[in-house]
Amino acid sequence: MKFAEALSLLKLLGTRHEDAMTAQAIVVKWNNTYAEKLHLRTAQRYLSELSSDGVDGRAVLEVDTSSKERRYHLRLSEMANWLMTDEAALLQVLSLQVLQTTFGSEVAQGIERQMDVAQHLVQEQRRTQRLRERVRIVPDGIGRLRARIDAQILASVMDALASEQLLSMEYKSLSGNVSNKHVSPLGLVAKDGTLYVLAVTGLSDKPTHYALHRFIAAQVSPQKAQSRDDFDLDRYIHASHQLSHVLGAEPENPMVKIKVKKSALFHFLERPLSEQQVIQKMTDEDPWAIVTAPIPLTILLKPFLASLGPDVEVLEPASLRQEMAQWLNVAAQYYKEKITRSVSTSIIDASKA
Repeated sequence: MKFAEALSLLKLLGTRHEDAMTAQAIVVKWNNTYAEKLHLRTAQRYLSELSSDGVDGRAVLEVDTSSKERRYHLRLSEMANWLMTDEAALLQVLSLQVLQTTFGSEVAQGIERQMDVAQHLVQEQRRTQRLRERVRIVPDGIGRLRARIDAQILASVMDALASEQLLSMEYKSLSGNVSNKHVSPLGLVAKDGTLYVLAVTGLSDKPTHYALHRFIAAQVSPQKAQSRDDFDLDRYIHASHQLSHVLGAEPENPMVKIKVKKSALFHFLERPLSEQQVIQKMTDEDPWAIVTAPIPLTILLKPFLASLGPDVEVLEPASLRQEMAQWLNVAAQYYKEKITRSVSTSIIDASKA
């Protein structure tokens, strides 16, 4: 029996005992639903195969033998492996690609059979097969590798979250200090190629972000984690500006004003700084535009603006303008010294020649 034929038959059946159907009723329903006709003898063979346990697991059909004629209905516990549309199968395959770029291959453990079904279904349908072959998800533009995370540590963190247990961990901070901690994990967030555990030590603590690649060891504690019924992961991510650190003493969302060359304006047109962003275009002769937006001054704002080089100039707030000027001046000195040294060497070499 082909996979597509088996799936077509399974889609005709119900999951409840009272919905069970005889082989003859199934043939009638098939012939009323599909263009290709099904004969009773073929249907009986299909039903026999689907109601028998195999090497891949339990049968997907439950057989009711209480009456003279056998009646069949779906075994609910097995349906997650079978009843999915080709679009759902493609979504599952692509979703696994995205997850594996952050979580690694371990993310597929325990769902191998479902993924096998999804892969088969995608390959059976020409449209989804083409999409599968022509859709890819890639990392950031400069192609940095994801942070290396120990599979056992990730498994322990996932277990602690799922079982609501304390997490015992040995952690190395950014400065190199090693400490042992017992924390209540609140969530796991993927960002910029790595994973962060959001956790607290006490009920009144603010969540701390622990990068998984800095874990030396982790294991689930037998103690229950402290419950935080007031904590909402999505609300926290939004309020923390996607887990970014806000710098300085400015108001939470100061009005940032930037002068942008028109050639670089697409960065702000295609991906605005905020919903309230406003772009004031100058005259046709003026190569600059003014971009304003109320945004937090986070740790990643300066690197983003610096990445645009001479195509942007920060105008406001004054504190950000001053920080950018100092930051870029220090960086420019590195290159200025090397250029001066290189020019001097070239002059000396030329005079010797």
